[in-house]
Amino acid sequence: MELETPISLQKEHEDLHSQIAKIRTLGGKTSQALERLVEVMHHHFVYEEEKSLPVLALIKDLALNPHPPKIDADVAKKAIKLALYLETHYDEMVEEHKKVSKAAEELAEVALDEDKVAAIEFSDMLKNHAQVEEEVTYPAIILVGKYLRGHAK
Repeated sequence: MELETPISLQKEHEDLHSQIAKIRTLGGKTSQALERLVEVMHHHFVYEEEKSLPVLALIKDLALNPHPPKIDADVAKKAIKLALYLETHYDEMVEEHKKVSKAAEELAEVALDEDKVAAIEFSDMLKNHAQVEEEVTYPAIILVGKYLRGHAK
């Protein structure tokens, strides 16, 4: 088994990128606010996609099998390293979410002035996405890492 971000999470990020592409076409101050938001969130998304979300490739098998499968030592080592990095940098990731949410709020304010509903909806969707990551996704990644540290040999 390789560490690859689960398809559902890949699709969620792809959907966010598709929304960005649509909002770019709206023009005006809304597009300018969007570019500021994209600048804030770019590094964060790259980090997630490359260095944290792939750990979740293991979660379904670990959670649903009565006798979790033996995970290749190299895969387990990589997953532990990624999860431990997220665990130790969790506060930084949450801080980045705050910056993204602030930029999303600014986008929504400008979009409201320009009556660009799609941008307002995107702002809400992005803030919800960050909340889900903080409440579910990141803790799940950290939990997989802790499980593997306790069971990897």
